[in-house]
Amino acid sequence: MTFGQALKKRRKALKMTQAKLQRALNIATNGLVCSYEHDRTTPNVYMALDMAAVLGCSIYDLLEQPNPGIQKERERIAEMVLTMMYRGEGAQTIARAIVRGDR
Repeated sequence: MTFGQALKKRRKALKMTQAKLQRALNIATNGLVCSYEHDRTTPNVYMALDMAAVLGCSIYDLLEQPNPGIQKERERIAEMVLTMMYRGEGAQTIARAIVRGDR
């Protein structure tokens, strides 16, 4: 789930309109909440923290959660890099292995 999807889900769960959220956050730009919800614009960290506070949730509830498949691939690559570093292999060798998708 993206930040925008999580924002919209939380706002709707509270039966809050985009306009009401915009006012609560003191946002002067019309349509900015809509842009956030459709992931056309990404809020800065301070705005994201304010959104979480207004919506009564943690910022972690709004942050994008990685796809489980992607997370497994990240863990596999991290393990491969650590193993190669432990064996003393250089950065270029490690980078080539990542690009090739070595297992």
